[in-house]
Amino acid sequence: MNNNIDLLNICLEDSLFAALYEALCNLEDKWHTSSPVDMWIKALSARQNLSKSKRPDLLLRQLFVDSNPNEVVVVKAILMWILFNEDRSTEKTPLKDALARMLSEQSETWNVVYSEFRESESRNEQMGYDICQTDYSQNAVPTKVQCQKLSQNSNLAHEMVSYAMESHNQQLCYALYYILSHIDYQRGHIYEDEVRRLANQTDEMEKASHEPRRVENRFYKDSCNFEPGSTLNGDVTITGPIYQGETKPKENAPNNPSDIVSPLHLSENASKIDLIRIMNAWYECGKVADANGAKPTKKEFFTWVGNLFNIDLANYDKDLSNSMSSSVALNKQIRIFDELKEKHESIYNSK
Repeated sequence: MNNNIDLLNICLEDSLFAALYEALCNLEDKWHTSSPVDMWIKALSARQNLSKSKRPDLLLRQLFVDSNPNEVVVVKAILMWILFNEDRSTEKTPLKDALARMLSEQSETWNVVYSEFRESESRNEQMGYDICQTDYSQNAVPTKVQCQKLSQNSNLAHEMVSYAMESHNQQLCYALYYILSHIDYQRGHIYEDEVRRLANQTDEMEKASHEPRRVENRFYKDSCNFEPGSTLNGDVTITGPIYQGETKPKENAPNNPSDIVSPLHLSENASKIDLIRIMNAWYECGKVADANGAKPTKKEFFTWVGNLFNIDLANYDKDLSNSMSSSVALNKQIRIFDELKEKHESIYNSK
């Protein structure tokens, strides 16, 4: 199978493949194995063949007969990562055990592949990308025909989302967001751009629904005549001191984050995903309010935070969602909170 740009783009939509892509390229250079796309498709094909069997552990060895030894280990390793991404529990299964035994039979090659995969995953996480949990047993294996079908489906999804947004119908946008986000998860996040468009639209609609309505009464000369004693135009008597207003008006706080230029940036040892985790917890604890004491939308909050640190947090929701559903263990996700706690304890004890 030729590794063309269309297939590569489809495969890169999958967060697990993207996390392993650098390692697969390195192994291709080192051992002259097939391209990363070809290896990924072989592993997906194996996974779907196994999903059709009542005893996948017994079928496993027959899937890799008469193949290049190094390439077999790489495909098996990808398959192992796929299985653990589908089911992130630590419980053993006959299929996982059988695959582990087969990899241990070629321990030297397996150790090299494992090391490459872990390094690639680690660099991927450091750049703020996480791995989304996906059910690969039902996902179609990418082909040239699928490229055309996915393109057509993506265009249809785009048209549907555009129609919903142009209708300004909040219920329609919410319903389509609910449906499309579930399909996007099941299909390996191939519609995430459209889901993000809908998420932004519903956020704006939610914000607008809470804004106070401004009502203006405009009367033109001779358009209204009120008789003496009318409650609309009667004599008004004011008693007591009259507040004349401040001699100096208060400077209004800027309403647009872009109006403020911040000198702050994240240091080299800080990561964007850790900032998002901290700020998300801060927001969810109700520790932020706007100038009127109201709670801002999360999108507004992260826009301000991003402007403060001169970092783009427009896709904070995607980064956070990927982080929550990724293969990264919980203790790694809360590591930044432990670090903050340890630092505070150190400060307190040094007094």
